[in-house]
Amino acid sequence: MKTKLLASLLGLALLALFGCASAGTKIDQSATAKIQKGVTTKEQVVALLGAPMSDTLMGDGREMMMWSYAQTQVKGATFIPVVGLFAGGSDTKMTMFQVVLNKDKIVEDCLWSNSSFEAKMGRS
Repeated sequence: MKTKLLASLLGLALLALFGCASAGTKIDQSATAKIQKGVTTKEQVVALLGAPMSDTLMGDGREMMMWSYAQTQVKGATFIPVVGLFAGGSDTKMTMFQVVLNKDKIVEDCLWSNSSFEAKMGRS
C-alpha cells in the first residue's frame, strides 16, 4: 500500500515538474506604461524592460525591439498511455511587446500582442 501511495505521489510530482514550461521574460506592463511616444529613448526603454529578445534594424533606418514571453501547460491526459494520443496536448499563452524607434533612437510606436493556442496530439 505504501509503495502505491509513494508511486502516485511521485507521479504527481513529475506531472507538476514537467507539466509546464515557459520561455522569455515576463513583460512588466506597469513599466511599459512609462514609455512615451516621441519622448522615451532606446536606452530608457532597455533600462525599464531589460535587453530585448530581438533587435531589428529596418531598411528605412528605424529599429524594432521585441520582448516576448510564452507559457505552455501540458494537459494531464498527455501522460496517460494510449489516452494521451487522443486527449493529450498542451495550451500555450504568448505575449509580445514591440517598440519601434525612429532614426534618432526615440520611441515612435509601441505594439502589444497576446495570443493563445492549443496543440493536440495524435489527431489533426
